[in-house]
Amino acid sequence: MATLFTIVGIWLGISIPMTILAVCLLRGGHDEDELPASPALENKPR
Repeated sequence: MATLFTIVGIWLGISIPMTILAVCLLRGGHDEDELPASPALENKPR
């Protein structure tokens, strides 16, 4: 049972940062500190 939790922990530890990195690259390489909503708010007509 402990081995299963270890495997899941390692898998989450790798997959979550990779997913975030992939999303950042697909959005155009924004900085991680920048909120995803800020470009949409800036481009919205006032």
